[in-house]
Amino acid sequence: MTGPQTNNQTPNLARDIAALMDVSARLEAIAAADPVLAAVEFGEIIRNVPGRHAVLHCKYNDVGAILRLATGSVDIGLDQTWEEMNRLWPHLRDGRLTMAEPLYYNAAQGALIASRAEGLPLFALARQMPGPEALPMLCEAAQWLRHATRDSETDRAARPGPWRARAAKAAAKQPFADLHALEAEILVILEKLEKHISGQNWRVAIIHGDFHPDNLLRSAQHLSGIDFGGSHRLPIYKDMARFLMHLGRRGLLPSGERWMGVDAALAQAFKTSFDLSPFEAEILLPFFLGVEALLRVENRNLPDRRIRAARRMYEGLLSDLTALARQL
Repeated sequence: MTGPQTNNQTPNLARDIAALMDVSARLEAIAAADPVLAAVEFGEIIRNVPGRHAVLHCKYNDVGAILRLATGSVDIGLDQTWEEMNRLWPHLRDGRLTMAEPLYYNAAQGALIASRAEGLPLFALARQMPGPEALPMLCEAAQWLRHATRDSETDRAARPGPWRARAAKAAAKQPFADLHALEAEILVILEKLEKHISGQNWRVAIIHGDFHPDNLLRSAQHLSGIDFGGSHRLPIYKDMARFLMHLGRRGLLPSGERWMGVDAALAQAFKTSFDLSPFEAEILLPFFLGVEALLRVENRNLPDRRIRAARRMYEGLLSDLTALARQL
């Protein structure tokens, strides 16, 4: 088993060793408490958030799998993750669009095992390919998301206020003055859109919750979704914005055309897959793109190229939001 990967930016050998020992102790405890888990062969740590959870490679019934393990007192929502995976599995077990299979769950021990999906992260693949070649592959993500949300979708009264408030709170932490200034202008327009949205309905569904290109694995046969820990019943536009903005703020524009700071053709793929109405496509999706842009604050440790890409994204988003606001 290799050493843990933590969310801290500065390496600290003593801290990392302590975190590894904590995970090892948890593995010993769950194996002692559950004969099924005792038979699991634990492997390399993929991710570790000390005091919260660890994700590891493992073998379950001699099959490669992934273990998600609670390591602290914080509720990381494994009950909900297990429930959501089992809800989705019948819909995403066969065919091109699929997901990691839920295999075993011990709620008392905070241990969830899912199959190891084959393939490479969509983001890594997209970065290695010319834009025109990457675009159809990325557009397939819209089809996956639609397939996953369709059976839980319903209409509800729109509540944009809490989303704008969350965006404003996150924007206050932006450390770069020029990006902060752009975010302040975006917030003004989001407030105007909020007033336009209030009193209307929007579509909600049980969405992935952290739908970005690293949580989709692509192989020759499948496009597989992983990491369902953030699934909640939320507006469907949230996952679309998360995916689009993840690429946009990193400067990945496979079509070469920008709309609301993100790739125009890829945004159109989501509009088409979800059959968005004009109100959804031209008001709700831009609103959530603005919210998502502000929720993901850049940090000082990012390379200059990432900051430059983020600046271009913010400028494109602000320009198109400003044009939209003039039409309202």
